[in-house]
Amino acid sequence: MKTTTIYAVSSLVLSASIFVYALNTAQAIPQSQNISLGSNPLFTLGGTVSNTTTALFTAPNDQMMVITDIILTMNSNSCGSTVELTNSNATTLSTFKLHSYNHLGSYRAAQSQVSSIQHAFNSGIAVNPNDSLEISESGSCNVAYTISGYYAHP
Repeated sequence: MKTTTIYAVSSLVLSASIFVYALNTAQAIPQSQNISLGSNPLFTLGGTVSNTTTALFTAPNDQMMVITDIILTMNSNSCGSTVELTNSNATTLSTFKLHSYNHLGSYRAAQSQVSSIQHAFNSGIAVNPNDSLEISESGSCNVAYTISGYYAHP
């Protein structure tokens, strides 16, 4: 093989590797005109829910709200809980299951850690303008929640 061919192939490989290295990764959160409220488009809310449905928020009429993170923790032992996020049309947007047990058997005691969920959505859960979000818990397990996200233009 001639040296000119070797130089040509090596410069082609070098150019291709520089091109691939220069590519940026995709961002899940919009970084420009898609976000709202100037420099602080974020929201966070929290509370507790136990065997009931609670209204969390209604998105403004000119913006959508995108949930990016959720944290759920239980305060009860020997409990099983189902937590659902639903919109105003009663459409289930997400469901989580939490559990713990405290069992005293005839030979030994068994106990699990109280379960918690910390989840970051890659693309988020969108709540459309004028739509509301509700959280419900079944199981009477006294679940604490923290939900965060950002406002976006529809």
